[in-house]
Amino acid sequence: MNKKLKATKVDEASRRVMSFNGEAATAAQLSAFVTNDLQPAVFRVCPDVAAVHEHVERMGYGPMTISGAGSTMYAVFDDKEEAEHAARDIETAGLGVATAVVAAPVGQDPIRMSKEI
Repeated sequence: MNKKLKATKVDEASRRVMSFNGEAATAAQLSAFVTNDLQPAVFRVCPDVAAVHEHVERMGYGPMTISGAGSTMYAVFDDKEEAEHAARDIETAGLGVATAVVAAPVGQDPIRMSKEI
């Protein structure tokens, strides 16, 4: 796949996600738009990433998606408290992973928001 086609796919997915208004979108709706074509290859090359992914999804926190080549795994939640609860559970599950919660209303840039606060 050429770079222009990849960028087009990302732009299209981004537009679809950003078109949700914050009141109508749910975590499940947003998660349906998020994919990583590299994820199956990462799982084959690094079974530890696959094991953590599977374990966290079995805990009920998912769907989980990896970013890029697997250095970060994330899920979308409907509210910050739910995400914080999941983060605590995952950190105490003995998986050897760290967690972080980044919260922002749908359509808002969480990095930009943190600078404004």
